[in-house]
Amino acid sequence: MAINTSWNILKMVTSLVRTKEITHPILTNLAPKKPKILIENTSSKLPRRTPESFGISSKYIDSFFNEIDNDDSIIMNRALVVKDDAIIAEKCHYPYDMKTWNSSFSLTKTTIGLAIGFLYDEGKIDLDEKVYKILSPKDPILLSSRNLTIRDLLTMQSGSKFNEASSAVSEHWVKDFLTSTTKFKSGTAFEYNSLNTYMLSAIVSSLAQESVSSYLKRKLYDPLEINDFFYETSPEGIEEGGWGLYITPEDMAKLGILVRDFGRWKGKQIISEKWINMMSKTQVKVKMKGQNFDYGFQMWTKENDNVCCFNGLFDQDIVIFRNTGVVFVCCCSNNDAFHTSHIFDIEAKYFTNPIKENFRFVHAFGKKPLENDECLMHYYSQLNNNYFKIEDKKAVSVSILPVILQASMNTYTSGLSGFSFKKNKDEYILHIDQVGEDYNLRYNFKDGIRQTISFYKNLYECNIDGKFIRDEEGNPFLLIRLYFIEFACVRFIKFYFGAHKNEIKVSLNENPGSKFLLVLLQYQDKATEKLISGAMSVVDKDYIFTKLSGVMAPSFKAKKFSFLELPDDEKTFLSISQKTK
Repeated sequence: MAINTSWNILKMVTSLVRTKEITHPILTNLAPKKPKILIENTSSKLPRRTPESFGISSKYIDSFFNEIDNDDSIIMNRALVVKDDAIIAEKCHYPYDMKTWNSSFSLTKTTIGLAIGFLYDEGKIDLDEKVYKILSPKDPILLSSRNLTIRDLLTMQSGSKFNEASSAVSEHWVKDFLTSTTKFKSGTAFEYNSLNTYMLSAIVSSLAQESVSSYLKRKLYDPLEINDFFYETSPEGIEEGGWGLYITPEDMAKLGILVRDFGRWKGKQIISEKWINMMSKTQVKVKMKGQNFDYGFQMWTKENDNVCCFNGLFDQDIVIFRNTGVVFVCCCSNNDAFHTSHIFDIEAKYFTNPIKENFRFVHAFGKKPLENDECLMHYYSQLNNNYFKIEDKKAVSVSILPVILQASMNTYTSGLSGFSFKKNKDEYILHIDQVGEDYNLRYNFKDGIRQTISFYKNLYECNIDGKFIRDEEGNPFLLIRLYFIEFACVRFIKFYFGAHKNEIKVSLNENPGSKFLLVLLQYQDKATEKLISGAMSVVDKDYIFTKLSGVMAPSFKAKKFSFLELPDDEKTFLSISQKTK
């Protein structure tokens, strides 16, 4: 789970509700975080075999996927089922594929746990060694930090008050972590904090005398023939550790096989069985709202079921079922931060115990694809070659980039000012005028158009489509959907045709979105609840959720102008919008 993103989202939306002003990054001197676009994985491929070759019927696998598709709490984008060393089933939902890598959020943590394991096998660390002796032996350290051990970091038991929220306003994470006060004596209680993993990342870099990326390339990724991966780095230039790994679903499966087989890969011991046993064994019981897993070394555990997993925000998961030898990989967009969706329950039902064929087949009805209503296409004439100027002050905080991506990438909105529409042969173009930047979004009314878009100097791989549909009350609108293929995020933009011919209503939404905020509010500890309530000067949770939802799903009006009606300085804008970038 990426608590860092959760904290930033809560901070961002509470700020917008309170001040109704544009939100800017707190640290503005950071380089863009997003790496290059990966659309073709060059890593080696796992073999494909039929379920029947392992004594499992395809109907059994179909029933598993059908049950996931039929569950409203699950929005699965990509998934793989692995038995032994082969992929026996894979599934992608529109418009995702297996070639593009995935931002894995807190799944990253477990790879840092593996890095510590390599150092352990090399005899370079003692788990009970004091952290400050490695990272800050000559600097003044608080007494509480002097007792902090590597084991405490591995098990999320540091107690440090320097957390995800703190890192957003700091450029010196190691120093600030070690000089921070603590909530409790280290080693005595579990508290999930992504900066624990960052400190482990710093330890790896210090002891290996190279970057974490370079070290793991030699020790982990090269042996597994994983060529395409990327780690985001902190302001200090150290891999963030608690989040920030980009990797493809198939390469995620290789990590799961390695852990399932106790560190062996193709008959060779890559990392010691002893370390994998310690990682995947429950080291500390977790008493946390909404959480039904315990914790090992940077890995979630269910020891009674012989299950362990890598887990990232919105369910970016690698789940290892040792009883059956199944590894399940999924990249989802669930409104889930604390294992609250049903996906783990469904996985456990099918893969925890020896697979039996005497099951009741779950028939598919699934989530029907959204179809364009051809009868409504004539409404496009009201949009084409027109410029819509936003005069509503509520739009000042609105961005085409989803709020969740703004928070996780530290790139915040400068506000929308207008947009225009144009048809160009078989493509349609929505030109967005955003303060400081403008975008040409290419779309069609079929399977969408794949394109790379630069938002605030970060590149994003998107698939964009359009649909004319009606709402529940029968009102027609144009829906534009921006799928951020590498992330668990979709931006929805609705253009309603109102009673006034020279005015249009615009409504934005995103997934994960408001439902995710509700999950966050439900499962915060009392201290965080108090912080949110204080920031908004209210204590009623329903009121807070309503106000926060308004930030995640804003709506506003825009006035229509034809080209001839525009002032001269705005005609340039419309002429630019006729072109694609």
